[in-house]
Amino acid sequence: MIQISKYLIPALGALAVAAGPVAGATAPTLTTAPLVTQDDDAEEELEWLQDEYSNAFSAWLGRLNAAKNDEAREALMVSHPANELAPLFLVFARKHPRTDYAWVALSWVAAQLREGEHLVDAVELLARDHVADQRLADICISLRNAPEEGVSRGLRTIAEKSPHRDVQGTASFSLGVQLRARAAQAGEEAAATLLAEFEELMELVQENFADVEMFGQPLDSWASGALFEHRNLQIGMPAPNIEGEDIDGVSFQLSDYRGKVVMLDFWGHW
Repeated sequence: MIQISKYLIPALGALAVAAGPVAGATAPTLTTAPLVTQDDDAEEELEWLQDEYSNAFSAWLGRLNAAKNDEAREALMVSHPANELAPLFLVFARKHPRTDYAWVALSWVAAQLREGEHLVDAVELLARDHVADQRLADICISLRNAPEEGVSRGLRTIAEKSPHRDVQGTASFSLGVQLRARAAQAGEEAAATLLAEFEELMELVQENFADVEMFGQPLDSWASGALFEHRNLQIGMPAPNIEGEDIDGVSFQLSDYRGKVVMLDFWGHW
């Protein structure tokens, strides 16, 4: 007889009602025995969810390592346990709104998922209930490559409403990067609008948040690099002139080869 933790019972009920965010979700395989605690014990409920993920991930990783080919590995990536358990973390966060328990659950979803409606739900709840939390700076950084329009809305809300300058800066930068990525998949008119806002946000970051750090580097350098790439390194643009030495130590400029087919090979040692 399969034992189901009491924490899953209300969660499954909520998932059945909320058909929108969880349509098509696969129920996770449970390994943890039922806990004997108070039903309203949020700390132990959260620990149960975390243990479920840890157990499911260990089993999934074993299957991934045992996969015999790329096709099998790709199939397993679709069934990553984070995708299966994210709905339960969201149910938990809604059950304990505006608490640190909800923060842990929502930040877990934001860190684990790279796209999809569950990620959008988590970002919207973070922007609504936790916009004053300074820890959002790291969350915003992790969201810069998420392709969802809903993530854009959440980042915009955080950038506008957070009382913390570092959160405002990272949210603005990540929103700009995210809009630029979305532009690559949009129609011509929509792409132009998205790219215009991307440039505005990078300039805003340079003006107001230049010294805020991301990965040990000031946002000014990140924004400058993003703008330079956008304005100078697109397909069809002339390559910027560079200077260097060939293998014989003879100085040259890239412009010396104008009109000729040139292959640039960038490499290094770490």
